[in-house]
Amino acid sequence: VPLDLPRNERQNLLLFFFFSIPVVLAAVVLVGFLMSQWALHPVKVMTRRVREMGTAGRLSDRIPIPAPSDEIRKLAETFNGLLSRLEGAFDSQDRFISNASHQLKTPLTILKGELNMIKKGNPNEAELKEFLGSAGAEIEHMINLVEDLLMLARLEAGKDTLTMKPVLLDEVLLNIVSRIQKIAKHKNVQISTSF
Repeated sequence: VPLDLPRNERQNLLLFFFFSIPVVLAAVVLVGFLMSQWALHPVKVMTRRVREMGTAGRLSDRIPIPAPSDEIRKLAETFNGLLSRLEGAFDSQDRFISNASHQLKTPLTILKGELNMIKKGNPNEAELKEFLGSAGAEIEHMINLVEDLLMLARLEAGKDTLTMKPVLLDEVLLNIVSRIQKIAKHKNVQISTSF
């Protein structure tokens, strides 16, 4: 029996394995790479968007949410929720700083004005006592303001609750007018009230 036929079959099989298997493997690798690129495209979009948000410093931007309901969509929704909480925290901090600086400015202005009056003139004992009483009242007012601002920060953070109670409005207004009159007096402005 001639052995040419089995030798030819063996050579054909070897050629098939040497050429077709690498081609098939290369095709599988290429298809796998393309599929992974397609599957990870939303993640790349999210990464690029987060990088842009980081360089621009805008927390109001959100990540686009992909249409399919999968893990990537859940990740985008979770990240957008985190951005919303961060934006709220930064807004709360900005409001707190704005309130604190605005509220503390008035008592400091009053103290500065009274210190200037003491420095310019030669105060007698009664004027000195009046100044010390006024300075003590302004310092007490600043302490109360700081406590109120800390309570405001706790309220905005959800760590405390607010209890409402009636307030005598005329007392509040008289207190404000008496404090403002100190500033007005230094600027030669007269404030009058009538109830």
